[in-house]
Amino acid sequence: MAGLLSALGPVVAGAPPVTVQLTGAGRFGRRRPRVLWAGVGGDVDGLSVVADRLAAAARHAGVPVDERPYAPHLTLGRWAGTGEADPQLVDRLGGDHGPAWPVTEVVLWRSPPGRPHERVTGWPSAHQA
Repeated sequence: MAGLLSALGPVVAGAPPVTVQLTGAGRFGRRRPRVLWAGVGGDVDGLSVVADRLAAAARHAGVPVDERPYAPHLTLGRWAGTGEADPQLVDRLGGDHGPAWPVTEVVLWRSPPGRPHERVTGWPSAHQA
């Protein structure tokens, strides 16, 4: 873990300022939705550059990286067990766009299976520095 942390810090320090906003909503899981998310808009290109650089640094540190395309989002909730998802919830949230805000911190999260995400550490971004 120490190698990963030391590799990621300089990437965040060298990243340009990024401003984002929440845009719309969706679900992960086509047949049985499991995750409700809000989309992230704004400077998505800048955010993607930072994500790509972080992934490259993690690979260089020997950490396996998810190879799926980067999909910036904010997880709003999860459906567990047999609970039914409200089929209209995404439609009701779909047109919402929140205010833009500057990204002030990049946080490394651990996501143990079946448990809440855990904050590992964070680094101030260019907006905060």
